[in-house]
Amino acid sequence: SRQRVWRDVLVLFAGMEECRVDPDLVSFNVAAKACQAGTHWEGALDLLATLRSDESSKILGGPDTLSFNTVISACEKAA
Repeated sequence: SRQRVWRDVLVLFAGMEECRVDPDLVSFNVAAKACQAGTHWEGALDLLATLRSDESSKILGGPDTLSFNTVISACEKAA
């Protein structure tokens, strides 16, 4: 179900590093969207915090409008 897909997506996202694949902005946004769809707002916020970190911002340029809108929507759905 959609409620549980976010867990699988976050496991795959975390596994990217183990496979020496660097996540990009698209992969962050897809993972956040999965959290939003599963009403897992905490995961969406964690992803946004990671994306806003100094290291990620240098590499990826930080979050975009889609990133923020997805996290806001995740929080709204959970409220």
